[in-house]
Amino acid sequence: KIDCSLIDNNAYKTALLFCQKENTNGVNITIKKNIPVANGLGGSSADVAGTLLTLNKLYKADTDLSELANAVGSDCNYLLGGGFARLKGRGEEITICWKDIIVIGDDTILVRRGGGRVG
Repeated sequence: KIDCSLIDNNAYKTALLFCQKENTNGVNITIKKNIPVANGLGGSSADVAGTLLTLNKLYKADTDLSELANAVGSDCNYLLGGGFARLKGRGEEITICWKDIIVIGDDTILVRRGGGRVG
């Protein structure tokens, strides 16, 4: 278990921004993770996206989640929708790349550079 200050927690920051924008009372959040902390795996960004999507649904809001996600972190906006993409910069430059991805099995994908032929 890792304790962290609420002020440094991105889920807390996200909930605070959302609740201020929507003028709501707030929410209790519990996050359980099974990935290493601070290894660039998008854990904190996923917390932001999950918090925004949940609050938006809970409060039946029609909030621009991209704006709030970008206010918290660079790659948070991408995690709102997921899928296959190339991220540049710090993750704020997103290019969806479905045409370059081939799903081969449950746990295998093939990424083609330049749209070359497979097979």
